Amino acid sequence: MSLLLMDDPRTQRLKVYGTMSVAHDPACAKQLQTPSYGVTTVCYTHVDVAAFDCNGPHHIAPRFTEADVQAASVQLHRRIAEREAELKRVMQLPLPPSSIGSTHVTPHSCLLRAIQKPRFSIA
Repeated sequence: MSLLLMDDPRTQRLKVYGTMSVAHDPACAKQLQTPSYGVTTVCYTHVDVAAFDCNGPHHIAPRFTEADVQAASVQLHRRIAEREAELKRVMQLPLPPSSIGSTHVTPHSCLLRAIQKPRFSIA
């Protein structure tokens, strides 16, 4: 039998190769039992390890928990909210006269001029 035991946060892998047998010794099974778990152990698996190997991050794709992604995205969500608030403020500015000779000015053309000649900083 072989086992691949992954530690995703540390990008490490333990490979174990050996022979496995299932034992039905009630006395040994009782010693392995965890009373707080609420189940009765009736058999156990015994592994004779023939070889093992540890691997580093070279061939292991990084994995992230939901908490990791949320923590990393907090700053991005804050910056998006700031940019949306600034966009809303710019869209409410009085429309300047058109610089292309037309008296018809849309909020989008106003926004384009605001971006070309910033009244706010993009940091």
